[in-house]
Amino acid sequence: MNEGWACLLRDSLVFTDQGLIPIHAVVGGATSTVSDGHQPRQVYDQHTIRDHETITVRTRRGLRLGGSTNHRILLADRQTWRRLDQLLPGDKVAVSGGAGLWPKQEVALAWEAPRRLSLSDVADSADVSVWTVLRHRAGTRGTHAAGIAAALETYDDPANLALPLSIAKRTPIQVPQRLDISLAAFLGYLVGDGHISRVKRMLGLTTGDDSQAERFAALAKEVFGLEARMKRDGNRWRVLIHSETLSDFLVEALGLTTGQSAREKRIPDAILRSPEPVVRAFLRAYFDCDAYAGRQGVILSTASDQLAEQVQLLLLNYGILSRRRRQRDGCWHLHIEGASAARFAERIGFGLARKQAALEAFVAGHRWFKEERWEDEVVEIEHGRADVYDISVEETHRYAASGFINHNSYWHSTIMTQRVLEPDELLDYADHHSGTMAQQPGQLNPYKLGLELWRDIEERWNKGQHGRDWEECDDFLAKKRWDTGEMKGREKIFEVRRHYNDITFIDEFLTPEFVRKHGLFSYEYNPISGQYVISDRDFAAVKEKLLFMMTNFGQPWIEVVDANFMNRGELVLNHRYEGVPLKMSLARETMENIQRLWKRP
Repeated sequence: MNEGWACLLRDSLVFTDQGLIPIHAVVGGATSTVSDGHQPRQVYDQHTIRDHETITVRTRRGLRLGGSTNHRILLADRQTWRRLDQLLPGDKVAVSGGAGLWPKQEVALAWEAPRRLSLSDVADSADVSVWTVLRHRAGTRGTHAAGIAAALETYDDPANLALPLSIAKRTPIQVPQRLDISLAAFLGYLVGDGHISRVKRMLGLTTGDDSQAERFAALAKEVFGLEARMKRDGNRWRVLIHSETLSDFLVEALGLTTGQSAREKRIPDAILRSPEPVVRAFLRAYFDCDAYAGRQGVILSTASDQLAEQVQLLLLNYGILSRRRRQRDGCWHLHIEGASAARFAERIGFGLARKQAALEAFVAGHRWFKEERWEDEVVEIEHGRADVYDISVEETHRYAASGFINHNSYWHSTIMTQRVLEPDELLDYADHHSGTMAQQPGQLNPYKLGLELWRDIEERWNKGQHGRDWEECDDFLAKKRWDTGEMKGREKIFEVRRHYNDITFIDEFLTPEFVRKHGLFSYEYNPISGQYVISDRDFAAVKEKLLFMMTNFGQPWIEVVDANFMNRGELVLNHRYEGVPLKMSLARETMENIQRLWKRP
């Protein structure tokens, strides 16, 4: 268990040694190395929870993170962690990229141009003539019947027959085997000012810059071996390439969009998984198309929310901060200014000389820039429900994803004090940590309870305080001195975190000894004294109260399974059991009332 499995939404992008990839892919085994915001760390465990309560936060810079309610992120002081369900608008959070962690190998591209199998191909495969194949199809069987029949299976496959006969007449292209900087630049131009038209059977680029038009045409020749046609249209160039095979490659192998799809454009996954020089080539070409450089720094404009978000996260890995905002016309602006604009000029830059000159003039016009704070302000919080995904990271137990530092483990205190902090930092950490763990009289701090219960499990399994002998022992002093030297506490903790959630964790490991040791009682409000007083010291009552607090405050979760069961207008409900059973007397009354309202079974 990971403090209740603190998890992120499926498509949350994580900074890894295989690029910027969604957390569901990391959980699926796409990589075992992630960035913790400072350096690479190994993933040693992963988990998926279906249909969990979620919270999505958005920040003033336009960053967005969604995860389980108990998922924690690092605040701006770089010491305090806070659950998503405890964040408020105005809270300041830490911002981070992947600390320069990039893949080392170019992405391999395994794609072959489509080819329709002909009867001549069948004949060659069976080592017979076409006439023999035709006679076989007419019912005449010869000595090569088996070979012909096997070859015809592929020929008669619907996928083969669906290919147009004209495909054999297409001009062949040079198909790239890897995504290198030249192909990346070509893709950057296409995502920016390019288009792919299936209707007109062509693709191309529209630009007012001579050098950009010439560069795009040169890349088409270099990468694909195709001649592009440059056509002047008023004050713009139209660079056109007529190749259905190239369009197939760009759509099928790289996921580019076609037609009028400005709002659906995104960075190809293969670019997100590429080494830094390849990403830089893509971004430079893309910014040449869609970005402005001048007295405001750099402003990128796009109609696609996802594209703007992906670019913002890639820039963080270069140490570049930006602000993403939606404009009145529906477009998104990504604004880079100050020291980050200078860093953009140095690490990425523009390919167009006029834009690079404007950017350098902006940088040179400032003697100094204000110190950048890698922090952001929460401005919006949204509740939802979805599948969530979790990873556990060695050493620091944190990882950089979606521009935030994410934390997921009970080991926080141990790691911080034993592995991370310098001696002169311990007092500041202790001050913050004690504030998080503080417990007021008569109040329950869930952080404190969870931490102490973990410590209790480790101690019990280190001393062998479990099993039949322990449970059947009635000698209080013997139990107090019990120590078999088993030393399996750490092993037990990792077993527990794999198999338990918040509810089953409390249900299984809360013991009478733990309740007595920590003075846990059941309280009720006394209207006469106007104070909360102890109503019950019984272990079972305390445990029930805790489980109630963790399961919708004692209210059962009832879900609608089908509102028209068997097409008869019948209502099917499901009780999602989370540790506390239904009270049958109340359940019957509730069902009777529902039946009166629904007027059907």
